[in-house]
Amino acid sequence: MKQYTITVFSDESEDFEMQIIAHENILFSNLHQAIQTALEYDPLQMASFFLSNEDWEKNEEIALIDMEDMGNIALMDDFKLSSKIKNKDQKLLYLFDFFSERSFFINIDKITDTKEKAFSIDVKGKIPMQINIDNEEIDDLMQNIGGNAKESGLDEFEDDNISFDNIDDLEDF
Repeated sequence: MKQYTITVFSDESEDFEMQIIAHENILFSNLHQAIQTALEYDPLQMASFFLSNEDWEKNEEIALIDMEDMGNIALMDDFKLSSKIKNKDQKLLYLFDFFSERSFFINIDKITDTKEKAFSIDVKGKIPMQINIDNEEIDDLMQNIGGNAKESGLDEFEDDNISFDNIDDLEDF
C-alpha cells in the first residue's frame, strides 16, 4: 500500500502549513472532510480539488458535487487518492472558497510503501478564513439589496399592493 506525505500551503498566510499523511485508499471526499474539520471550516461549503501542472494551473477537476448535473464530472466520492496521485512532487489545488476563488496549494512530497493505513493532519500557523468577503463588498451588497431598490429595479412591484393570503393566490400571477 502507498502512503502519501502531503504539504498544503496558502499564499495568504506565510506561516500557514498543513502536513497530511494519507494512505492511497482514502477517497478525495474523505480528504476534503478531514481538511474542513482540521481547519474548523463549514463542511457544507462547495469545494473542489484540481490536478494542476507545475505552474499551479488548473487541469482536471474533482468536485464535491456535480453542479451542472451533467454526469461527466469527476466526483470526490468516486475517486481514491491512488487513482489521481501518481508521482512525487505532483501538484493539486484545493478550491475552498468558491465565492472568492481562493485555493490551497497541495504538493505531494513523498510516496512510500507501507503496510499501515495511516492518516494524520498537523496544522501550523494562521489559518486563512474560509469565506473572505471584505467590509466594502458587504456594504456594496447590502446597499444593492436594500438602499438602491429603485436603481436596481427591485421596486417594480412596490405600488401593486400584492399580497398572498393563501398559496392558491399565486395562480393569479
